[in-house]
Amino acid sequence: MTYGDLDLETSFGRPSDVDEPEVVFRIKAVLALLSELVPGGELATVEHQLPPAFEDLFELVDAETTAWEQRAG
Repeated sequence: MTYGDLDLETSFGRPSDVDEPEVVFRIKAVLALLSELVPGGELATVEHQLPPAFEDLFELVDAETTAWEQRAG
């Protein structure tokens, strides 16, 4: 499969039971974990390539505790 195989015009809708704050938290947690695993600032390169609207998703990347520790506490 290549990018050309994707049908970008098709709308799949939005599931009715999506808890948006939960989704955002999980995205932030994944990015925080990736920041620990991706070498040498490469994730920062990705962050700088995204529009400013995505900036908040990286707020847990430099946090003292992990996102899952914050959630548990």
